[in-house]
Amino acid sequence: GKITDTSFFGVKIIVPSKKKGSKELIIEGERIYSLKFPNGYEKIIYRNDTSSTSGFTVEETRLFIYGERDAKKYRSQLVTAGGLVVGLAGAYALSSSLGSLGYKLSLVPPFAYAGIMLIPRVRIKHSTVSKMEYLKNDTYLLGYEDVARKKKAWNAFKAGISGMALGWIITSLANQ
Repeated sequence: GKITDTSFFGVKIIVPSKKKGSKELIIEGERIYSLKFPNGYEKIIYRNDTSSTSGFTVEETRLFIYGERDAKKYRSQLVTAGGLVVGLAGAYALSSSLGSLGYKLSLVPPFAYAGIMLIPRVRIKHSTVSKMEYLKNDTYLLGYEDVARKKKAWNAFKAGISGMALGWIITSLANQ
């Protein structure tokens, strides 16, 4: 977007929007790593917190952000398909055997499956990595795994809920 104002407390940005033409965002200063201007100049806002032992250096933070950005392209079709199957099977089995209580209990399998999908480590897909040399850096991997793990669990849950709805439909059609 276009930076319209910078202050100690944050930055005002006008971002193009498909629906409204553009919208104005205000982002707090502590949430900003750097500002890139149209002339190519980059002003780094991030400062390492010296009182904290877990704070990243400026370069480590940049790599963490690159990991987060690359992980947004992460997809796990097998986990999503598994969520669909778990939701469908759970809803069909519970609602057909327990009746109205089964419909309520059929929410459990999608939640459980999504929670279980948080446990296994994320397998980095090389097609989503912008530069292979980033894989040698632990902070890049931390950023990547943080976002990819959340995406994996969220996609598993959405697919589980979709499967649950499909299971309900199949159960109601089978009971007619």
